[in-house]
Amino acid sequence: MKQFKNLDIMGPDEQLVALMEKVSAKSPDGWRRDDPVGNGTDVFSFAHSESNGNPPVRLYLLHESGRLHLSNIVPDYGENGGQLSKRQYNQTLDKFAKMLQGLNDSQLEMDITSDDAAITDQISGEAENLLNSFSNLANQSTGSMHPADFQRWAKFLIRVHKEDASLREDFLSNWLVEELEWPQEWADRLASEYRFARDLLQAYDGTPQ
Repeated sequence: MKQFKNLDIMGPDEQLVALMEKVSAKSPDGWRRDDPVGNGTDVFSFAHSESNGNPPVRLYLLHESGRLHLSNIVPDYGENGGQLSKRQYNQTLDKFAKMLQGLNDSQLEMDITSDDAAITDQISGEAENLLNSFSNLANQSTGSMHPADFQRWAKFLIRVHKEDASLREDFLSNWLVEELEWPQEWADRLASEYRFARDLLQAYDGTPQ
């Protein structure tokens, strides 16, 4: 499944700020600094005009101790709103990272995550098999409502709880739609059931016996 990529730049704070100042001074590859330069802000903002069919964008980096973290990339449509596709978002990130790499003459480390995501990054293979078993046999117009479907769904929920899996509700919903071909409405409902079940089972674990 395709996902939004992420960017982290790590190193001494003075080198991180110096890298941001280089972008401000040189404005390479069409990028320009879009926040007050030298104001000591913890958020650095950059803008880029439309290119190669991608809309104009604004990119935000959050400055934490020893790290610059990509906070968001949004289309710069003024009052018209809108959002970037995953492809547009990742292309913009790659273009920005390439520009930074050209300016980085220090020991800063740059980490860019992959745009490919697997559910087994967050749950075990056994849990994935239980999810696939539920998905393959369930009626996609009724979700987990049929007793037999609910039993298979419950086995998956209990498995991920026992694993203390890091699976996020939004990731599960997207996986159901993009990889298992569920309709969006039922994917969202199942993801909501998943979140409720995780909270309920965690609360039960914390209840004195």
